[in-house]
Amino acid sequence: MIKSDCQQPTTAADNEETMEIAKAADPLHTADSAAALLRVSPSTIRYYWTTGRLPRLKIGRHSRVRESDLLKLIEEETPQK
Repeated sequence: MIKSDCQQPTTAADNEETMEIAKAADPLHTADSAAALLRVSPSTIRYYWTTGRLPRLKIGRHSRVRESDLLKLIEEETPQK
């Protein structure tokens, strides 16, 4: 068995730092969950992705949208009084 020294042991502080980063990360949504939030059909979300109206993240073959981008779209679409 070959032993590798390239991995460093993780400490409790490293784990806490990773958890804090994960909590601060912007949630990602599928087309279905984004559509539910915006009360539109999932095909509308996919149309927004293809036209560039809504940015998407490609994770392998899957597409996701950041929650902050959804909120920005809502603000842009809300009429100003």
